[in-house]
Amino acid sequence: MLWLRSHIIQAEDIIEVYWWVSDIHAKLSRLRELWATLKDDIVDVWEGILMASVIDPFWNFFGIIYNPHFKK
Repeated sequence: MLWLRSHIIQAEDIIEVYWWVSDIHAKLSRLRELWATLKDDIVDVWEGILMASVIDPFWNFFGIIYNPHFKK
């Protein structure tokens, strides 16, 4: 459950989309510069796969993912 501007959002109400990025640290910094609020910081979920998620100024939830196993 999250508290956002006096609203309660249940986890089952949230849909997150993840975009693949080549540099997760740089992209997360850029999103923060563009007023995104950090929801989940960068975490290694498995064998170097890194994920993070943010809430944009319009209350959209989305994440970024770096997977070193993806072919370019």
